[in-house]
Amino acid sequence: MDTPAAQPVALSPLVTPRRLLIVGVCCLLVLALSGPLGRFMVLLGGLLFAPGYLLERWLGPRERLPPFARPALWLALSMAWPVLLLAWTTPLGVSIPAVLWLAMIAGCTAAALMSVWYHPPSRPAMPQLWGWIGLGVVLAGTLWVRFVQSSGLAFPPWVDSVHHALLIRIAGEQGRAPYNLEPYLPITNLPYHWGYHALLAVAWQVSELPLPDVMLWAGQIINALHSLTCAALATLLWRRPLAGIAAAIVVGVLAIMPAYYLSWGRYTQLTGLLMLPAIAICWHTWLRHPTRRMGGFVALLLAALSIIHFRVLLMTLALLGVLTVLWMLETPATQIWQRARTALLIAFGVALLAAPWGAVLLLERLAPAVAQPTSLVGGGDYNKLNTGLLWAGLTRWLAAGALLALAWAVARRKRAAAVIVFWTVLLVLLANPGLLPVLLPAAGLILLINGVLARRWIMALGGGGLTLLNPYTTWVPYFWLMTNEVIVITLFIPLALALSGGVVLIYETLPTRLPRFQPMLPYATAVLLLGVLVWGGWQGRRVVNPATIFATPADRAALDWAAGNTPSEARFLINSTLWFPHLDRGTDGGYWLLPYIGQSSSLPPAIYTYGAPAYVAQVHADSRLVGQYTAGQEAQLDDLIARQGITHIYLGANPAPLTPALFSDPQRFRTIYAQDGIVIIEVRTAASTR
Repeated sequence: MDTPAAQPVALSPLVTPRRLLIVGVCCLLVLALSGPLGRFMVLLGGLLFAPGYLLERWLGPRERLPPFARPALWLALSMAWPVLLLAWTTPLGVSIPAVLWLAMIAGCTAAALMSVWYHPPSRPAMPQLWGWIGLGVVLAGTLWVRFVQSSGLAFPPWVDSVHHALLIRIAGEQGRAPYNLEPYLPITNLPYHWGYHALLAVAWQVSELPLPDVMLWAGQIINALHSLTCAALATLLWRRPLAGIAAAIVVGVLAIMPAYYLSWGRYTQLTGLLMLPAIAICWHTWLRHPTRRMGGFVALLLAALSIIHFRVLLMTLALLGVLTVLWMLETPATQIWQRARTALLIAFGVALLAAPWGAVLLLERLAPAVAQPTSLVGGGDYNKLNTGLLWAGLTRWLAAGALLALAWAVARRKRAAAVIVFWTVLLVLLANPGLLPVLLPAAGLILLINGVLARRWIMALGGGGLTLLNPYTTWVPYFWLMTNEVIVITLFIPLALALSGGVVLIYETLPTRLPRFQPMLPYATAVLLLGVLVWGGWQGRRVVNPATIFATPADRAALDWAAGNTPSEARFLINSTLWFPHLDRGTDGGYWLLPYIGQSSSLPPAIYTYGAPAYVAQVHADSRLVGQYTAGQEAQLDDLIARQGITHIYLGANPAPLTPALFSDPQRFRTIYAQDGIVIIEVRTAASTR
């Protein structure tokens, strides 16, 4: 009897994803065992992606989303849940310890890995697979560039980083939202957006890294992830993965922003902008497929964004408004009214989810503004356009390319071009509302003419009304909340979206103009984009402004020494200088004493301006004395030392105006540390008149 021939075994399509998962888990284990930095990377990855993956995977049927959109959504959802959790537990007096955060992150990560194991993703088509590979290469290159840009830094640069670090420290130590800054500063019920600080506090609590390292590493990772989120939004608008890859390259290595955020430590706006594309994607999807799940995601993300950064919330609402208006132009009126009713429920959900934070803003911000409305009005130099910042780096070339791409897209009647143009216009108007009386009459005249010609009298009446809102009849005040600087450093998103559209249009046009070139077009495009990525990464590897670095590795060594060799109740006199008319800043590593090692200084971080008026006035007076010190003011300086209970003096490598020579009296002062230009002096006796 013949033995039947052996049948070929068909390989399950699940084999490859599971093998990749096993390899990935092994790599994560090796990274986690490599040391504190490796463990921090693994935990941060779990914090930023695992919870959102589970929410998006488990809450109802999954909508059809464009490539690159789901990771951006996972990221935004993962950032939202710790913020909203703390928003509700803090008013209840509940503290979340580090061990519980660690358990939640580990549990979510394990659950996400198990979900991928039992429900692996389907194999993508080859073009989509190559798109994912291309985006992965761009993300890897962007991460490398970001880490090179921050190499050699001992602390995050500039002033904002100092008070961000203090809020992270307080949130981590308390296990709550940083409303109460005592005992560090006499401030309670702080109305300062704290979402970023809550996220970093979780990362700091579960890691063994010093706080400055957590801020630098996490900040650069958040910075690099903008390539992912902008790629998702570009793919949604232009409907091609190629647009996403091009946008990722622009954001990652070509545009000066957001890389330059490192020079300022503007981590809060950086974190808020990371959520904007995901919210736009969810809203765009909800308008066309109004599921409860997608509407819930919009409410959840908008509520969290209101806590992370209120200005970015306004920018996001402007983009959602543009998407809504363009959708309305092609939608029957019955559907519009249906969406309007549901949108009210979403707005109610946002208000409910962010209610504790809204109560703080109402009591601490809106109530004083109602009592003194002029406090909301700003202008002058505060909103002055910084042209050097506007055209920094390659911005002139990128802007020229973006304008050409938008003009081409408008000629081709691409809907994405309208989204980018109108959103950019709204961003400019947010910072310059005085332009409204100039623009509205022109729009009104267009509506008036079209309404008359089409005999649509409501349109004509509305257009006629708009023509009355002109500079001769209408004045719109400028509000301090939104500035031109904030808009300028956000323009990298519309720039990337416009340029990515230009790349797509070129890619679509070349086969018809050069048909012989068509077989080689994908390969030539890949080589060209890779070349731009390498060139841009090399050109942009140094982005930090040296003028914004005032705390050096020598300062960090001195502060580490002070933490172990001075009393915990020590109070330091540090050099300071005028920053804004109402705000002072430190000039060296002594400014990091409070957030880094928990020891107070004569000038606290800039968040002190939220204190009581008498306290703020006293800080200003003392800081002005130090910052404007001249010979002959020794008695006033002695009085400050005695009144503040100064026990030590910290002088950086280039001390001014206070220098070691001022404290040379051996009966009253003793130098206890002098290395690499850093000097720490102990006050031996109470200050007395010299």
